[in-house]
Amino acid sequence: MKSKTIGELLTFERKRRGLSLAQLAEQTQVNPEKLRALEDNRFELLPSSPFVKGYLRSCARVLSLDSQALIAVLRRDYKESQGGRLVPRAAESAGRFSFWQSKIFSWPILSVAAFVLALIFYGFAQWYRATRPPQLELLEPKDQAAVAAQVLVSGYTESDSLLVVNETPVALNPDGFFQTTLNFSDEGLALIKVEAIDEAGRSAMLERTVFVEF
Repeated sequence: MKSKTIGELLTFERKRRGLSLAQLAEQTQVNPEKLRALEDNRFELLPSSPFVKGYLRSCARVLSLDSQALIAVLRRDYKESQGGRLVPRAAESAGRFSFWQSKIFSWPILSVAAFVLALIFYGFAQWYRATRPPQLELLEPKDQAAVAAQVLVSGYTESDSLLVVNETPVALNPDGFFQTTLNFSDEGLALIKVEAIDEAGRSAMLERTVFVEF
């Protein structure tokens, strides 16, 4: 019997609870397009692995599921690439099988090549993790949006980051989700700066320009 994929599980549990995709998006604060990509197993349309796990934890909370069990299903079928994206294990295994079955190369050459490639990939992975800034995604507000005096700012970052909105620290949920409200006293153009800073001091910043009108 074929095991259900992570997307099939999410779709089944959402429908079992009578929720539409829009309702799930509202309750999880995850963009509906990203939820659709999750349910369709279209991980090439999603950000890196930490964000996907954050989305799954949010869905688990709303659907009353075990978040660790969901992530275990994800790890069963997908693995993290050197760039931090999720790729299918089956496709990778099939490609590797085809390569090893080739008679063009001898086993000693293959063994040496595999060892060298492993060292290169390991070095690149360590360099990438040591130098990349934290991931940051801003859901609200949209750029150039017309807003009221009170503006909701929300998004995702890595859960061990320090999150600052207009120079004010904001608490993060365990899944990296953040949400805060800014109050503007004057009408007109306003700039919202969101910055995520990791333990090594590396930072990522996003800005949104909004038009405040009372």
